[in-house]
Formats: sequence, C-alpha cells, structure tokens
Amino acid sequence: MMMRGVEKQKSQVVTSSMLGSFRRNPATREEFLTLIPKRRSLL
Repeated sequence: MMMRGVEKQKSQVVTSSMLGSFRRNPATREEFLTLIPKRRSLL
C-alpha cells in the first residue's frame, strides 16, 4: 500500500461501519460483537 507515507509492502487495512439497528441500538450491537469471532492482530 502506498499512500500518505505508508511504504510497507503488502500491508492490509480493515475498515468497518455500523449501520441500521447496530448503530442505533447499543444492546443489539453488543450482542452481535460478542457472537462474532475476534480477529487477531496481523503483527
């Protein structure tokens, strides 16, 4: 990736967004986030 000074080859970027019920309702968001597996750091 090459942008704004990032020069590391083969780096990865992850972008996330919460929409709809996940954005409006904290309980729904929390339930969903506890059910999905956590991604481990790629470092």
